[in-house]
Parts: sequence; structure tokens; C-alpha cells
Amino acid sequence: NAFVIAAGSFVAPLLDDARSVAHSIGQVHVDMGGTACKVPLATAYIDKAVDRGSVGKKRRGPRG
Repeated sequence: NAFVIAAGSFVAPLLDDARSVAHSIGQVHVDMGGTACKVPLATAYIDKAVDRGSVGKKRRGPRG
């Protein structure tokens, strides 16, 4: 799920493929053992990146 989000959010040519894969996967259910952790819905995260306009933009690298 995290890989699909990363591929769709940071690699512009894979955006459409990542959306279709995320749609076919759907909601992922994981037993977190009673913690407050949540598993993100990939389609929603990819849509957020598209709305932000950050698809395909390189993140800031390490300093040094």
C-alpha cells in the first residue's frame, strides 16, 4: 500500500497505473494490536498529491 502511494505520488509516468492498482486493492485492513495507528487509503493519498500539485516533483535532498 505504501509503495503504491509512493509510486503514484512521486513518479509522474506511473500516476495512472498507481491509481488503478490502488482502486483494485481498496481498503487494507491490518490488525494493529489495539494501537491508534491507521492504514491510509491509497486512492485518497494519491488524490491529495495531485490536488497539491506535487506529483513528480523531487523532494529536497540531504544536506552535506
